Amino acid sequence: GINAEYGEPVSSPPKPAEKPVSPKPVKTETPVSKPKPAKTPEPAKPAPPTEPVKPAEAPKAAPPQSQPQKKTDYRMPTKEEQYAKFKDQGNAHVAKQQYREALRCYDKCIFLNKKKLPANLNSALCHLKMENYKKAIACADEVLKLEPSNIK
Repeated sequence: GINAEYGEPVSSPPKPAEKPVSPKPVKTETPVSKPKPAKTPEPAKPAPPTEPVKPAEAPKAAPPQSQPQKKTDYRMPTKEEQYAKFKDQGNAHVAKQQYREALRCYDKCIFLNKKKLPANLNSALCHLKMENYKKAIACADEVLKLEPSNIK
């Protein structure tokens, strides 16, 4: 342009020297998905019944002492439950011919209840298999003390 006051051509100010441009990673914009309009919820369809639907019965009054059922039982197992558990473990060991481990389980059973015969009988069997004949006879004698007519 021309300077109006002096009538001289005006030169534009010098541009600063441009810096060398380092290559920058080109950002590619991912298209932004527009939010979909909210759908009105459809009523849930009931599953096809597998059995005939019975008419609803009137709820029965719960006894006043009943408590809601707990998901986890935190009580100590009874001696009967412990006995059954050890006996089952012993039987599993016998099935694998692990007689020493089975004897440990049966000894725990006998400690819990000396008057139950299965653990004594199974102990005698394990001692026989391990060729501990004196101990096998001792276990069998215990069984005969409790039940003289036992033939096992």
